[in-house]
Amino acid sequence: MKNNKAALFALAVVALMLASPFVILNDGNGSDATVEDSNWPSQSDYSYKLTYTDTSSDITVTDHLHSDAAVSDWTWNSEGVGPFNMFYAAISTGVEDDNALSNKAGHIAYILDPMNLTHAIKYYGDAEYFDISGVMANYNIMLVIPTVYWGVTDHAVYLTNIPNDPVNAGVEFKAYAHTVNDDDHDNVIYPYLAIGVYEAAAVSGKGLMSVSESTPTANKTIDGFRADVKIANDSVTDGVGTYQQWNFYEWTLYKLLAETYIKSFDCSVAGGNVSGTAASKTGLGNSVGPVSASGETSYGKILIENAWGSIWDFVDNTYVASGKLKAGSGLTPELSNTNVKIVGADYTGGDLSIGSSGTSGNQIATFSQAAASFGVPLTAKTDSSVGEVIPDSLWFKNDQNSALVVGASATFGATAGLSAWSSVSPLSSSGAELGARLAYLMSADAADSPDFYKEVNYHYNGVGTDETKVIIVNNANPITLETPTAPGYTFTGWYTDPGFDPTKRIEKIDTSTPDILDIYAAGAFDIGTNVVGDGTVSTSLARASMGTEITVTATPGDDKMIKSGSLMYYKTGDKTTFSLIDPETMTFTMPGYPVTVVATFIDKVYYVTVPDFEHADITASPAFGPKDTPVTLTVEPKEGYKLTNLTVDGQDVTVQALDGEYSFTLTKDIVVAATFEECSVAYIDEDTETADHYSKISDAMAEEGKNYDVFYIGKDLVEDITVTGTD
Repeated sequence: MKNNKAALFALAVVALMLASPFVILNDGNGSDATVEDSNWPSQSDYSYKLTYTDTSSDITVTDHLHSDAAVSDWTWNSEGVGPFNMFYAAISTGVEDDNALSNKAGHIAYILDPMNLTHAIKYYGDAEYFDISGVMANYNIMLVIPTVYWGVTDHAVYLTNIPNDPVNAGVEFKAYAHTVNDDDHDNVIYPYLAIGVYEAAAVSGKGLMSVSESTPTANKTIDGFRADVKIANDSVTDGVGTYQQWNFYEWTLYKLLAETYIKSFDCSVAGGNVSGTAASKTGLGNSVGPVSASGETSYGKILIENAWGSIWDFVDNTYVASGKLKAGSGLTPELSNTNVKIVGADYTGGDLSIGSSGTSGNQIATFSQAAASFGVPLTAKTDSSVGEVIPDSLWFKNDQNSALVVGASATFGATAGLSAWSSVSPLSSSGAELGARLAYLMSADAADSPDFYKEVNYHYNGVGTDETKVIIVNNANPITLETPTAPGYTFTGWYTDPGFDPTKRIEKIDTSTPDILDIYAAGAFDIGTNVVGDGTVSTSLARASMGTEITVTATPGDDKMIKSGSLMYYKTGDKTTFSLIDPETMTFTMPGYPVTVVATFIDKVYYVTVPDFEHADITASPAFGPKDTPVTLTVEPKEGYKLTNLTVDGQDVTVQALDGEYSFTLTKDIVVAATFEECSVAYIDEDTETADHYSKISDAMAEEGKNYDVFYIGKDLVEDITVTGTD
């Protein structure tokens, strides 16, 4: 058979194309995925191109998103995120831990330092990291891989998280490893795939786990491993994901990522303990980083421990039919002729045959396949031995001890690090060299966090009744404070300061919120106006918050005035709730509801102000009235006094008032002023009105130099005289 790497890769990629459309799964029921407001580290878009030749195991990796620039070294950022947005996480098994992001089984408990998996870099605490070495046995330590799509062209492989980006035009992409098909899911893509960092150990009560510092479990049949996976799944909460043993697609994705990372198809250089087929203790490479340094093979890894190391991993959901390798990716723990969904096409890279090599029984092999062959997780054989063609009956069934396994041990030499089909001892109870590796298809909800109870005292400032609420929050589910609404109200925000300090604004209640918190609603109520009659009313603000002082300006029209007791504000829409406005201050304090300011304007009343006089009685009739009201002043000096001056609004009208009356028309407020002086009064008979009548004044009434008002009997005052002498 001719050596053809492109044909071989078709087994892993092209020949496994899925026919139906994909949907994205968030919570296990087909809804859209999201990682907002969660504990997931940040992600970046990428598209990498892997170019290879038929004669070398070297791979050229370029950044296809940026003009195929060369990719030199991979880095991991401070959030623990590395190439392909991968990160390491400790997945909770339901054990209570106050420092964990979540104590819910199946949820992210810690995000780990990729350079030292005993250090949690994201957790509920203030230190730089939290040492979880003492509690690692409580968690599944896993490499989390956000959805990766891969596609292949001649001598090139593309890996991306943005398959529809124009840069990837012309390449058909599928997210094989993240896709699920079973009785409940049809071509559903989970947003995250987690692969156990360690070969799995069966833990009492917890099932199969990827746990540090344990000896991987062997000596189990297919049914035994699947039963342990079922135990692990029974505890997963909220439907956030499903554990399984990793399958053919997940293995292939991992192999692609690892080969991209080390830029070589020769994954037998992966490190890990490759000294033999016996299981070795896990966790030896916790502190050496994603890739071990040269010479540290006993403690090293490429992303995960012992991927090509000391124990073979059983790859689930893979089977052979009609001499062809096929794969399913269902979540059901069993596969059979009836329930397995064939999501991949036949392998067309050549006949599959059984050869005999190494110590672990028969292996799938193809002629003339080099150990560096790309992408196909099958054993590479360099000899020309021909074995029996695999019969159709070798299905992946509960009652058969046949399986595809990966991670051939170092005893296979050039074939180490590839895969084998084992039909004898590895699946029997005595197969000490057969292990399993846990996979976990997870939704974004798996980054939930523990529930925290916050007592929040709501001060609505009039827009509602103050109340206390207990808010349940977690990092994946902060609570956005509701917006108070009411007719005539404009909400401007919540504050932790009653004075609404701009630096104290708050929009969400989250895990960092104090356990007891007072919040104050800032907002403004509308202020309207209404007038009756000729005039205008305005306010210093069109809307205001409760407690604000509002100044009212009321401007009557010409010769108009505000009707007494009519200036007020009432609750808009409810005139029975009102308050008068002090006409002296013309201000009021804004209540906790919208108001309407009203005033009634009537004709202005002008007043005639007449002070009290000691020596006279002056009256105005009428004393007030609207404009153009006629008014009569009556002046009555008391005996012994006479009027000397009378002014009306400053105008001298003394002469006009000599007869005791003066009339005018109101056009404004009037002030009356008058002066009087003492005098004697002489009365003479009218018959004595002669030139010498003055001499007739009785001596008893005459005093030289004294002024007299002279009245003729029966007549009014005619003149006043000054006596110069008496006869």
